[in-house]
Amino acid sequence: MDIVIARLVHIFAGTFWIGAGTLSILIIHPYGKKILQQGDRAIEAFYSKSNWSRYLAINAVLTVLAGLYLYFRLSDGFTLSWLSQAGMTVLAIGSVAGVLCMIHGGAFVGRLQGQMGKFAAQIQDNPTSEQRSQLAAMTKTLEMHTYINFGLALIAVIGMASARHIHLL
Repeated sequence: MDIVIARLVHIFAGTFWIGAGTLSILIIHPYGKKILQQGDRAIEAFYSKSNWSRYLAINAVLTVLAGLYLYFRLSDGFTLSWLSQAGMTVLAIGSVAGVLCMIHGGAFVGRLQGQMGKFAAQIQDNPTSEQRSQLAAMTKTLEMHTYINFGLALIAVIGMASARHIHLL
């Protein structure tokens, strides 16, 4: 029963996590660039007043913890001989990418979102050109790290989704 619960947590939290990454890349960042050019305060409100970063962090931790538990159980305690099977190596690569995605997300993406929210909250109604320039630079850096994180998440998803099928070949 514990395996079933861990799989459900891993799948649902992971689905939210990859979905949020897709939403960030396709909607939030392009929208953020447009409104920052217009001096709009919506991006400040989004990063400083929403629970976006908190939900992503919770889902990342749940996904990784449940995944590590499943990996531990499946690999009979992280035995190296288990990795000699092709599908399990692919699963290991996906697992490492998932853990790196969580670490990178917390160290860079989450931290940058927090800094951006705080900086934008300090700006008055009419930001100076220097403040707009700083926000634009922060947005560019955040976008780059979001793409890196999304790439790691895609490697994790592909590795985990394909491991079973490679194992059966």
